Amino acid sequence: MAGSILASVGTELPRHRAALAAAILFVALCLLALFAPLLTPHAPGAIDLAQVAAPPGTAGGHWWGSDRLGRDVFARTMQGLRVSLLIGFVAALVSVVIGTIWGAVAGYAGGRLGAVMMRFVDILYALPYVFLVIILATLFERGNVPVLLAAIVSVGWLTTARIVRGQTLALRRREFIEAARAMGVPTARILWRHILPNVAGPVIAYATLTVPQMILYESFLSFLGLGVQEPLASLGSLVSEGARDMETAPWLLLAPAACLTLLTLALNVLGDGLRDVLDPRTGT
Repeated sequence: MAGSILASVGTELPRHRAALAAAILFVALCLLALFAPLLTPHAPGAIDLAQVAAPPGTAGGHWWGSDRLGRDVFARTMQGLRVSLLIGFVAALVSVVIGTIWGAVAGYAGGRLGAVMMRFVDILYALPYVFLVIILATLFERGNVPVLLAAIVSVGWLTTARIVRGQTLALRRREFIEAARAMGVPTARILWRHILPNVAGPVIAYATLTVPQMILYESFLSFLGLGVQEPLASLGSLVSEGARDMETAPWLLLAPAACLTLLTLALNVLGDGLRDVLDPRTGT
């Protein structure tokens, strides 16, 4: 199944010019974040008192300028990009795994168990998402990345669960599922060998769209001061810092905001392309 998905993506994705351009942009951002320490002599936390709040230029090697503490904006932005990518991908992966398992079990079990499981999802859906995440983030240690991930993931799996449940409800009535049940194949094996491989396409497509959502949620929390704390930096925390000095040092806001915009745009366009390739029924 994995081979067929990769083959489909490799064949069809290049025909989607916007998705292909988004993929190239995303890879370029990832490579830039990964190899940024080799491109600048400055560490993200290094203080250059001779270049405090320096505008972009060649002075002191601060191409994108420096902040009010003399730290290099390029190095800080690349650190923020790495942290945001890590949080976004880990949060999306955990959310997709939880949502896929929950939705597959609820859809295949059906009956009272399936109804109870989905009512729990409905209850969480009814709660204000951002408000709930803020509460979880403030109840525990502020700035702790694992706690931040748990807060974002806590309700980030709900949409995946609904998507997988709908797919599973349609699959459980198919002939090959009925034949497996008649042969006495255990439920866990049916879910693993028959249900999950057949919902993999839509799940992968939605997972790509989940990553930018998780990055934006983290950025919002960091903007409020509930996310990543010093000495680490994320794109959201850098945007928050830059917003305070945007009148006197606009480059402090423009650099991380531009990276955040390009990253989320690339992932959303790429996700739309993968959705069209892996789940053609959603295409227009």
